[in-house]
Amino acid sequence: MVGTPGHSCEALSYLLQEEHCIFTGDAIPVRGDISIWIQKEDNRKSLEKLKELERADLFYPAWDMTYTKEEAKRKIEDALILMDEIQKTVIQYREKIESLDELVIKVCNTMGTPGFRKNPLFKRTIESFME
Repeated sequence: MVGTPGHSCEALSYLLQEEHCIFTGDAIPVRGDISIWIQKEDNRKSLEKLKELERADLFYPAWDMTYTKEEAKRKIEDALILMDEIQKTVIQYREKIESLDELVIKVCNTMGTPGFRKNPLFKRTIESFME
């Protein structure tokens, strides 16, 4: 087991050493899907840990197809960029907005994800960027 908190507090990814593969669950967010973080800094550390993992050649996320190590690294890099984009957008608007709900709407509109506005899990993600 590899601790990969961030998406949820006690999240684990399961490494099968003999098979050189890892089941990552929801640890690696993808662009276009609802990004869910309970603890953004833990999620960032978990992504870095998965990116540097030498013992896995195949990555099995919960939400998508199987990835080779190189494909997984690209997904992880994109996830880190996505986190930076959300952080930048939150910083841009958080002082100008009076409520978390308004901030979520502004972030969603700015990032082109208006369908996420009413999702309480995405709201928690935005909240994690304010901590």
